[in-house]
Amino acid sequence: MKYTTVKGDTWDNIAYTAYGDETLTAPIIATNQEYVETAVFDFGIELEIPEIEKTDSTVYLPPWRQ
Repeated sequence: MKYTTVKGDTWDNIAYTAYGDETLTAPIIATNQEYVETAVFDFGIELEIPEIEKTDSTVYLPPWRQ
């Protein structure tokens, strides 16, 4: 899937928007190596968001995320 950044986007914000979980930045960064040094994005940058396998396990989640 493609994601077009808005001014001020960060990796964790993009992960939250794409996956609903801000901790899943690693697959997005790995897929978009040309932006690995970018901390805060400008508008209009097109990133590739890889599909990830969703798990049903909530064992390791804190109660407010289950």
